Amino acid sequence: MPSVTTKRLFVAIDIPLEVKRALSACQNKLGISEADVKWTEPQNIHLTLKFLGSVSVENIARIRHSLDKQFYGQNIFDTKLNRIGAFPSLSDARILWIGLNDEKGILKGYGFKD
Repeated sequence: MPSVTTKRLFVAIDIPLEVKRALSACQNKLGISEADVKWTEPQNIHLTLKFLGSVSVENIARIRHSLDKQFYGQNIFDTKLNRIGAFPSLSDARILWIGLNDEKGILKGYGFKD
């Protein structure tokens, strides 16, 4: 039986350069803690909308097509960054995240959670 290769995937959107710069500045301030941290390179900072988990590579093209069809031509929207958190917890952080305030419900309209 052939093995099925999987990839850990998420749905994300790019963010404006000025926001990436501001978040990079936050990384630099947090970096003085001397914690053993691997920071995301500023050019790779993004807004994750949904973590899909392990997905068979056979399904990636279908998922991409479905997302392209759903979001093609989506207008730019404004939002505000409003909170910070960590996975799995703040005391045992592996991933730091910054949340946003979807005041107009744009993302909820597509089924994404706050």
